[in-house]
Amino acid sequence: MDLKVNVDGVPGAALGVMSQGELHSLALALFLPRATMPESPFRFLVIDDPVQSMDPAKVYGLAKVLDQVAKHRQVIVFTHDDRLPAAVRHLQLDARIRIVSRLAQSQVTVTGDAHGDPARRYLDDAAAIVRDDDMADEVRRPVVCNLIRDALEYTCHERIRTRDFRAGLPIAETEAAISEAHGLRPTLALTLLSDHRRAGELKAPLERLHPAAPRVVAFANRGAHGGSSGDLAGLVSDARAVVGRLSQP
Repeated sequence: MDLKVNVDGVPGAALGVMSQGELHSLALALFLPRATMPESPFRFLVIDDPVQSMDPAKVYGLAKVLDQVAKHRQVIVFTHDDRLPAAVRHLQLDARIRIVSRLAQSQVTVTGDAHGDPARRYLDDAAAIVRDDDMADEVRRPVVCNLIRDALEYTCHERIRTRDFRAGLPIAETEAAISEAHGLRPTLALTLLSDHRRAGELKAPLERLHPAAPRVVAFANRGAHGGSSGDLAGLVSDARAVVGRLSQP
């Protein structure tokens, strides 16, 4: 198909002026109406990684569109991007999420959505590294602390997005606020105090969240830069509890 594009009134080529996310959106806008025509003998759609390079608003918009298509056809979407399943959860769409993993010797496993939660995966990886006796402690410690930090930050982002979505705030506004919160403590401040600039006031909110939260946050921050000591297995266990509380609205 030849798509005619004008840039400031001058003819141009779509591939030369459109971003990857825009091209994906355009391709879907052309594909979905054709694939769902009444004359089509197929009652299903299979789409591979449609949200690559899309901005957050387009990801939510695509989730809504696919939900409408799925009222009349089975829709199967493969993606490695956690934003699409997150949008499905935030929008409370009627969809089943499955995690497909390829293990050693190409063994394929399919698990439920709970196993695909990135925060849980980070902490599972951290626990596995703690048990690895062949790894040097000076390597193990910063890796485990970084994984705990990733789990905390991901859970914060999910809570912020869910809160703002329910409040009716524009998605672009939420993403801008998350981008401004650089670092774990500002992200926690945005989550617990709705203002990333109040990171210095986190002591009491963290204690209310969970008794172990101040220690876990301090440990993760120091350990990520190689400056911590203590029981790593206990830290991972406490981090699971903190992440569990943090994931609750």
